Amino acid sequence: MSDRRALRTAHEAEAALARLSFLLGEWRSEGRLHEAPVTGICTARRALTGAFIEVHEQVYSSSGDLEYEDLCVYAYNEQFHELEVHQFTAPSSHAAFLALALESGPGVRWAPRTTLGPLVRLQPHPSGDGFTEEVWHAESPTADVYLRFLPR
Repeated sequence: MSDRRALRTAHEAEAALARLSFLLGEWRSEGRLHEAPVTGICTARRALTGAFIEVHEQVYSSSGDLEYEDLCVYAYNEQFHELEVHQFTAPSSHAAFLALALESGPGVRWAPRTTLGPLVRLQPHPSGDGFTEEVWHAESPTADVYLRFLPR
């Protein structure tokens, strides 16, 4: 790869990851998971000299039991010139999605690489304080998961 092409790719990657800067930090979350109230914690940081954004999330039921834990890694795919996210969920599942920019402003929505994947939308909260995550499974008319993230 030429120096010029490498520099252009680095700029493309930084612009794609910059759309997710609102995720960076340490967060507490509250919301619902399939109509049940949940709380959680989340940490999002730049990793590997800033080439990736790594988001580690734990969600707990109202009784304090761990509902799920996942690690999402956002990366720029230079071959296809697109932002993607890889979600690793305990105990051992992996799924890959395109992370497409929202037309309505900052944030991304996940586009499943298969027709069976969930639809996910992450965006800054309208108040300017924190962000929200919404997840739809199958053809649900409303989000199955709604989480609001606030600074810890």
